[in-house]
Amino acid sequence: MTTPALQYCIGSSSLGGLQWVDCGDRADEFIAKAMAVHGATREGVMALIAKGPKSARYHTDWYAYLRDKARGEAADAIARDRAASARRQQQTTLCRKCGQHLPTSRFTTLPASAQTCDDCV
Repeated sequence: MTTPALQYCIGSSSLGGLQWVDCGDRADEFIAKAMAVHGATREGVMALIAKGPKSARYHTDWYAYLRDKARGEAADAIARDRAASARRQQQTTLCRKCGQHLPTSRFTTLPASAQTCDDCV
């Protein structure tokens, strides 16, 4: 059975996310550790890894997770895109007159109390 490219977590970063490192040649070692922790076969551990990034553990410590590299990086990209989209939405304000979402800098008053943009005034 071929093992997909795996990554293991070395703990949380100072920015609040998890730091993932490629297992490389040590993938079988981490799978063996996960088999011991979960009391499962190799196939059982691979099924846990397929469930998601925080399903399979290789140790009893808090951030001792295994994940599939391709699926994990794709999920990370989606999360980054969602966060960027949320930041962009927070940086715009709806003009009550023209109905457009404009950058907050286009309003001379505070964004929370702004009713119309500078173009509509």
